[in-house]
Amino acid sequence: MKKSRMIFAAMSLAVAVWGTARLNADPMDKDGKGGHEGMLKEKLGLTDEQAAKFKDARKANREAMQPLMEKMKTDVDSLRVLVDKKASDKDLSAQLDTLKADKQAVDDQQKKQMDAMAAILTPLQKAKFVINMADHMHRGMGGRGGWNHGGKDGKGDGDDKGGDK
Repeated sequence: MKKSRMIFAAMSLAVAVWGTARLNADPMDKDGKGGHEGMLKEKLGLTDEQAAKFKDARKANREAMQPLMEKMKTDVDSLRVLVDKKASDKDLSAQLDTLKADKQAVDDQQKKQMDAMAAILTPLQKAKFVINMADHMHRGMGGRGGWNHGGKDGKGDGDDKGGDK
C-alpha cells in the first residue's frame, strides 16, 4: 500500500513536470499573429502595451521556471535511480518529499505569474482570460492535454464550438 502511494505520487509529479513545461513553452508564430501573445491579444482585446507586458511577464516566468524545472528533472532522475536499485521506503519517501517541495516551488511561481498577468488586465479581460483557461482545461480533460490550438479535428483555431469567429 505504501509503495503504491509512492508510485502514485511520482506519477503525479511527472504529469506536473510535463504540464508545466507545456504551459511555459514559447509557441512558434505559425500564423503570423504573434504566437501566444498574438492569440491572447486577439481573444482578450489587449492593447499593444498590454501585449508587450504579457510577453515580458511570460519571459520572466520562463527564466524563473527554468532552474525550478531543471531541479525537478534532476530530482526525478534521482528517484529513478532509487527505484532501480530498490532503495528503502525511507529513502524513497525522502526523495518524494523533495519532489513535493519542488512541485510547490513550481506552483508558487505559476501563481506569481498568474498574479502578474492579472495585474495587466481590465476586469472584462480577466473574465475572458478565466473563460479561455477554463475552456483549455476542459478540453485537456478530454485527453488532448495542454493548450489545444487545433480544434476537434486537429485543424483550425482551437475553438471547438465550430463556425467562424
